[in-house]
Parts: sequence; C-alpha cells; structure tokens
Amino acid sequence: DGTLAHIARTPEDAVLAPLVRSVLRALVAQRGMRIAIVTGRSLRQIRPMVRSLQVDLAVNHGLQIVSDGRRWTHPALQAAVPHLKTIARDVADVLGPIPGVNIENKRWSIGVHFRNVAARRIPTLRRLVRRIVRLYRGELTVLRGKMVLEIRPAAPWTKGDAILRLLSGPRYTGAFPVFIGDDRTDEDGFAVLAQRGLTIRVGRSRRTAAHYAVRTVQDVHAFLELLRSGQRRTHRSSGRSVRGSGTEGGNRKTRREDQTP
Repeated sequence: DGTLAHIARTPEDAVLAPLVRSVLRALVAQRGMRIAIVTGRSLRQIRPMVRSLQVDLAVNHGLQIVSDGRRWTHPALQAAVPHLKTIARDVADVLGPIPGVNIENKRWSIGVHFRNVAARRIPTLRRLVRRIVRLYRGELTVLRGKMVLEIRPAAPWTKGDAILRLLSGPRYTGAFPVFIGDDRTDEDGFAVLAQRGLTIRVGRSRRTAAHYAVRTVQDVHAFLELLRSGQRRTHRSSGRSVRGSGTEGGNRKTRREDQTP
C-alpha cells in the first residue's frame, strides 16, 4: 500500500490494479528478472493480492520469507505467538471504543491503524499502545509506520535484513537490486542497499536514505513500465546499453523528496 497500490481507508480496501499486475507479470517473465514483495502485510493477506504472479514474498516486515517455494520464519515469531494472542484481546478491549481505529490481527503481529481516527485522539491512542506493550517486558515492540502502529516480536530484524537474506539466495546471484518503498519502515531497506543497488522513496519525506524519490503511486507504475520496455529493448539490441550514474559526481547522499529519477 502506497507503493504498488493506492492507500485505502482500510487495509482490506487496497487493491492491485489490473494494469500493474500485467506489468509485473511481464517483468517476471523476462530473462534475468526477479521480483520480491517486501511488506508489512501477513502472508494470508498478501497472497490474494499477488495471485498468479511468480514473485517472492517477505511479509510481516520481513519476519517471514517465501522464496523459490521455500518458507523461512524468524525464530522470534513462534516464541511470541502466546503473547500476541493475549495482547490482541487487550488491544481490542482498550482501543476498540476509539472511533475510527482499525485493529488488524495478522497472527505474527498486530496493526493498529489510525488513519480514520480524529487527530485529537491519536496521542492518546499511541500512549495506550505503548503502555500495553510495556507489560510484556521486552518480548514485544512497537514499529511506527504510515498511520499505523505495528505490535510485533522485539527481534532485531527489519525489512533491510529480509532484503539481504533474499539477495543471498541462489535466485539473486549477481543481481542488481532496485528497491521502492513509501514508508519509514522501508528506510532500513534503503540503508542496506546504499552501496549496492538503486533505491526510490515514494511520496513526500523530509529526509530519506533513498537515492531518489517520486511523488505518487502512478510514478511507480510509470517507472515499472519504463523498466519493462527498457528490458525488451536491451534483449533485442546487440548488447550495448546506456546507464546513468544515478548520483551527481558518484556521491550517494541523502535525497530530498523533490529529486526524481
């Protein structure tokens, strides 16, 4: 949500447009191209969205990875399940009465969405979430996202770690990674790829570790379409290609949101 699909009022309302699905399918079919979806959604939530697409998945902010038909789960997840079952009830009891709150139980984590909560109530909501999580003495933590608080196992593991694990697999040997994201949780991915890939932040951000930024989801769609058409031309050519440096003078510094590819 916010990168491939437009952000909706609730997570359930977000959809992957048919045109985007078509472009992704075409990219996956091209020689040497691999695609992985790195998301805060659960495996159960994301699979229907990417049905029929042969893509790898890193879900729950990378705590679970499905690649080349094999599933890997971070050891902290199983240990946290009893706590998450209890805290799900606590969160529902304490936050349920707040108008507009959307509590999303993803089994391995709990999302507290407050996009539809009145601004004056948000500080109270945040305070209540932190108070509940403190009861679990370091077993759980709160991850801040775009209009959401994610309660998850307190494992030192981020989307950046998940990306590096994917890249270490045989499917990605020799790959040049391109990572696109719109949330603060994606900054960990931008950081680990600072010296070995191309990173793009979607939307307005005062500071980002991404090399470049685009303003909207439509810009991401346009970039993917250019990538698809560029791949076709490269395969049909005699092997020559033109590559931009990506940064002025070879320096990869923190980018402002108005710097676009």
